[in-house]
Amino acid sequence: MDSTYEDAVDLAETAMQSAQAIIEQVGADRDGPCPCEGWTVATLVDKMVTAPLMTASIMRGDAPDPSLNPLFPTPVAGDDPGTTHAAAAADCGVAFRSADPSAEPPGPLGTPMGMVDQANLRAMDATLNTWDLAEALGVEHGIGTDQAERVLAFASDFLPRVRAKDAGGHTRFAEAAAAPTGDPLVDLVLLSGRRLDWR
Repeated sequence: MDSTYEDAVDLAETAMQSAQAIIEQVGADRDGPCPCEGWTVATLVDKMVTAPLMTASIMRGDAPDPSLNPLFPTPVAGDDPGTTHAAAAADCGVAFRSADPSAEPPGPLGTPMGMVDQANLRAMDATLNTWDLAEALGVEHGIGTDQAERVLAFASDFLPRVRAKDAGGHTRFAEAAAAPTGDPLVDLVLLSGRRLDWR
């Protein structure tokens, strides 16, 4: 495996492990709000399971289950989201490591996207949602500085290129909410259009 691709897959797996640690703290009450406007904890958790499920299918060259939608998640986490997410994340890691590093599967806007970027995108998505869920639950996010710095480096180039609003008015990534602060995780959160004062 190409070292650059392997590093990106390692980062994606680290990010999904960070997400797993927070998902395991989710209880039965998932009706509370989260930083994703209009979503509850339940919606966010379903999205965090949906994303690796979809990614694994795409990395294998398969069409994802049509019921899976990361923008409008359906209930897929079940009664034990920790177990459900762990299985989805593990399968996603296997799919990345089994894929052709030179492939260019479709990216989030439907255009071809290289495998290094695909893995970095999985890392970015998992990292941001880990922060979202930790904020919603009021727990420590546990995201390491190295993880945050590496994801921010990718996001600083990627996010400005993919900001888009669909026909229904849904904004995929809003403009940066504030100027950089020097903290890599805070800067990643702000770059994604999230607000620190979301409550």
